[in-house]
Amino acid sequence: KIMKKLYAGQIIEKEGLKITNNTLIKAPVGSGKSTLISKDIIDYREEKKDYRPVLILSSTAFLTKHQYLTFSEALKGQKCKVLNRIADKKNLKKRSVITLTYAALSVIIKFDPNFLDNFSMVYCDEVHSLLDYNSYGKSDLNILIRDLFILREKTKVIYLTATTDIIEKY
Repeated sequence: KIMKKLYAGQIIEKEGLKITNNTLIKAPVGSGKSTLISKDIIDYREEKKDYRPVLILSSTAFLTKHQYLTFSEALKGQKCKVLNRIADKKNLKKRSVITLTYAALSVIIKFDPNFLDNFSMVYCDEVHSLLDYNSYGKSDLNILIRDLFILREKTKVIYLTATTDIIEKY
């Protein structure tokens, strides 16, 4: 019997699940995680009326550029601007979506420990790679790991991965 492939968003909808704060989503490559994030951004903003910027993190500059292009297209017509860097805090405008690498964010947090409080939502893509950095002893990234895994009252943080092997180790 052939089964129809369901995407991550379809499974969540079918099962009546809700993406809440500090949720880990494990789904294979090509399962619709980016589509799920786009829908979650739109739904969350409508439901909570929270239009603070959204931060999307990834492990490499290549993935960050890919996310920038993906979300620019997916959120077209949603009155939001997608940026792939932060020149200064003036870029933290309402309704913006910012894509950054974990390394870039670790430098920002070093100088502004409350930086994540500027965002309504933070999506940690390929979060397993962030935890792998921990084994290299990079203190800035270790601080970032601590900051991203704190339960925040005003910022929804979602972790995305295709593999949980490294995460389960911690």
